[in-house]
Amino acid sequence: WSLDIFQSAPLSYVNPETHRQHFFPLLDFAHEVQVLKKAMKDARRIGKRVRVETEIATVDRLSAFFAQGGRKILHLSCHGHPDYLVLETGFGSAHPLPVKDLKRFLSPANLDLVFVSACHSRSAGEAFLQA
Repeated sequence: WSLDIFQSAPLSYVNPETHRQHFFPLLDFAHEVQVLKKAMKDARRIGKRVRVETEIATVDRLSAFFAQGGRKILHLSCHGHPDYLVLETGFGSAHPLPVKDLKRFLSPANLDLVFVSACHSRSAGEAFLQA
């Protein structure tokens, strides 16, 4: 099995209506990864081996992840909105991914477990359930 941790922490975004820059609060990824790795060590004690990988959450990287086969666990940590998740562009800028667009990635996915760690993540969670 593999636990793939995708994290997105753009520093700021520009509001398209006001053209003003706004800053995102920082997320504590280091603590989150530490807790997840400890949980995977605990899983080894009962005979389960899980490989842990961390990635920056971009649309391209998530797309490649969903295209892969195998038994997978996805932990997606990012900022959220009821209509979208905030990923990164690959250059540290915000890339809002509408939940309706998230759904197009999910049909080929072979996921055993998904955890979305984001504010307003209900619609994203429902997209995963409907896939």
